[in-house]
Amino acid sequence: MRRRHFLFPDSTSCPDLLVVVGLSVSVSTCLSTCPSGSMRAPVCAALLLLCALSDAAARQFSEEQMAAVRQRIKSMFYHAYNSYLNNAFPYDELRPLTCDGHDTWGSFSLTLIDALDTLLVLGNRTEFQRVASLLQDTVDFDIDVNASVFETNIRVVGGLLSAHMLAGRAGMELEPGWPCSGPLLRMAEDAARKLLPGTRPVQTGF
Repeated sequence: MRRRHFLFPDSTSCPDLLVVVGLSVSVSTCLSTCPSGSMRAPVCAALLLLCALSDAAARQFSEEQMAAVRQRIKSMFYHAYNSYLNNAFPYDELRPLTCDGHDTWGSFSLTLIDALDTLLVLGNRTEFQRVASLLQDTVDFDIDVNASVFETNIRVVGGLLSAHMLAGRAGMELEPGWPCSGPLLRMAEDAARKLLPGTRPVQTGF
């Protein structure tokens, strides 16, 4: 299967970025079904723009045009990301009309987990490291909340797993035994184990 290169006609221009974008899309496939008007993760802005411009793969862009599109994507991401940090953290998501935060799928600072891989795609290793450390200190899965098994699996477990696999690229110190060991991996495993009861068949008596 041939890989499509969104906005990058020359596949050698940034091969590492293309690899990370591919991983980000595969982990965050749920974003394609974002309900209108909802405030999903900041990564949604960047990925939706890429999807909207998917036909650009067949076009030729000048360096100036490519730089302008990259800057536009970065601006969209950081507008949403900084608004979340300033107005909604540590809640799951930002409500854009009231400019405050609320928990939607648990109470796991979901937007930060969603945004981790995108921070690295945009080259912000410092913020990736800061957020990865912050999540380890603040997120607790040992709580009694009404959580969505589906959303928690694809966004929390998936987001933590992708961040774990990208930790080396972000310049984080890796534990001996990586990739089979690491703090983000342990968080993903903890969340996944909490979801196991929700995957068992319901005893209905029928």
